[in-house]
Amino acid sequence: MAYTILEPIAASGSPHAQYAVGLILAKRGAELSTDMFDTDTIRALDTAAARDARQKAIREAQSHDMFGAAARQGHIGAIFELGFQYERGIGTKVDIDKALSMYRIAGVKNHLNAQYNLAVLLSAENGAKPNLGEAYMWAVTAHHNAIKKGHKLLTPGLTDSLASKIRTRIRHGNAVRAHRIAAKLTGLAV
Repeated sequence: MAYTILEPIAASGSPHAQYAVGLILAKRGAELSTDMFDTDTIRALDTAAARDARQKAIREAQSHDMFGAAARQGHIGAIFELGFQYERGIGTKVDIDKALSMYRIAGVKNHLNAQYNLAVLLSAENGAKPNLGEAYMWAVTAHHNAIKKGHKLLTPGLTDSLASKIRTRIRHGNAVRAHRIAAKLTGLAV
């Protein structure tokens, strides 16, 4: 029902509705009526598994389009979701550089998940060029925000653990700079 109500509002250009429809398609799309995504092309597929896979791909591409439309209007949650989709190849091809770009935009706006994901991506050998100084800055920033926001999954303990692991791999001067930047972004010196 939410999709049915929000979809025309999203089509009219509301970034909040576009974000909500993107979330529904990305996270709860399998619960939507298959009639919404049923086409002659899909019905012509041989197996139920092939039809389900094609419908899932359509939902993911549509969610990517919705997040993109909302992101172009500055919706921070949508910018984060685009980053996540680029990182994982959901509704689009994997593009770590685009993921990092989206996460940085959201991270500067104090999106905790974006900050955490930046720290993880920039500290590991997973397609992104490691940048331990920047990774540490984002980990400290995420830790500050975890303290302020009381997130149920990204807790101060989890974010501190990530920051501590990265800290052992960088120089003292880089760590001091990272703390200063994190304090400016979050308004919280820890």
